[in-house]
Amino acid sequence: MARVQIKPIDTSPVKLDVTYAYNVEKALWRDFNLNDGKSPTDRQNRVTFGNYAVQINVPTVEDGVYDISLIGTGIGMHDPIFTRETLGAKTNQLLRTLSPKLVTRVILPSLHFLHAGYLISYNNRGDAEPVCPNAEYIIPREEWDTAMGEHPFHQAAYREVRADLKMLQKLDANITLVNDLEAEVGPGITMERCGGVTPANSTVTIACGSEKIMVSPLLFPTPFHIDPAVQFGFSMNQALAYDQKHRLLEKAERERQCVFFPMDPLRRAVYIDRDRNGNQVGFPCDILSQLDPFVN
Repeated sequence: MARVQIKPIDTSPVKLDVTYAYNVEKALWRDFNLNDGKSPTDRQNRVTFGNYAVQINVPTVEDGVYDISLIGTGIGMHDPIFTRETLGAKTNQLLRTLSPKLVTRVILPSLHFLHAGYLISYNNRGDAEPVCPNAEYIIPREEWDTAMGEHPFHQAAYREVRADLKMLQKLDANITLVNDLEAEVGPGITMERCGGVTPANSTVTIACGSEKIMVSPLLFPTPFHIDPAVQFGFSMNQALAYDQKHRLLEKAERERQCVFFPMDPLRRAVYIDRDRNGNQVGFPCDILSQLDPFVN
């Protein structure tokens, strides 16, 4: 029997100003850089991150056939928020790796432009179509309502994603809005609403046999990515983000879940444990390499 296959897909790199995004000064980033010196800041105080979508292949009863889920679609290329503080690549690389017509569902735990910025593609005739044309698009209802609401701040913050969501509606895409705080959204895939960076920012847990992988936009690969006290400078809900990040780390430690950082340039996954001083630290988890080799 084939096993569940997990493949992080690097959709494109993104540069973030560490002071703007994390309230971390350049000198502090340099002194406590946990990215093994491979994420130095540039002259404009920006650091380069990866930006991964996660493809999940679950074997079906038919030999060699998989149920395919995709968590996130990566960064949007035309979002007006791309300024000195944030800079994306010129193209999203998702479709270079993914076979979009085979995807059963696209799970969007956050509608932030870093994670849901590529929902519409254009065919050879120039016609718009869903990036995964046969997929069900699964979104927390509160996240949808925020992005599509009339509040001026949210209209600006979700501008490009909002336009793509409206296009999905126009194209009659299969959209499912999740009301529950925690729901099963695919075979062995659970989405839990947390909040924080965006109002209904959610965490996805993937069951891989006896192992579980946690993917959460709240857990970023900063030099302080396991320190609950460090949060995003642009977060509207700093206190909630702090509480939820702390809860997720404790849950990962208690349940021995493997945490995958969706923006880590080194594509690391870790178990959460304690050092001799009682502080939470990450220890390498090789679950990605243990799974069956992925075949497109």
